Amino acid sequence: MSEGLPPPEGVIPHRSPFLFLTEVTDLRAGEMATGFWQPGDEPFFSGHFPGRPTLPGVLMCESVAQLGAYALLSAPEFAGRLPLFGGIEHARF
Repeated sequence: MSEGLPPPEGVIPHRSPFLFLTEVTDLRAGEMATGFWQPGDEPFFSGHFPGRPTLPGVLMCESVAQLGAYALLSAPEFAGRLPLFGGIEHARF
């Protein structure tokens, strides 16, 4: 864990099995965050696709949204709120 930054569960409301943010490595509260999701052996990989596990693009988008929620909810004026994903433009995979 990055020094001084709380784990995702300490900031965003998401929980397993729908938590797609493993660690935040850099933060400017309310502005930006850098982090990652380290997928493991999630059950959806067995069906997407058998013998060739592929991360669905929609889950990539969700993991980015969770990182954005972490950045936003880290600002005191937004702490504890429920972040909702409003949309994404120009996404390609």
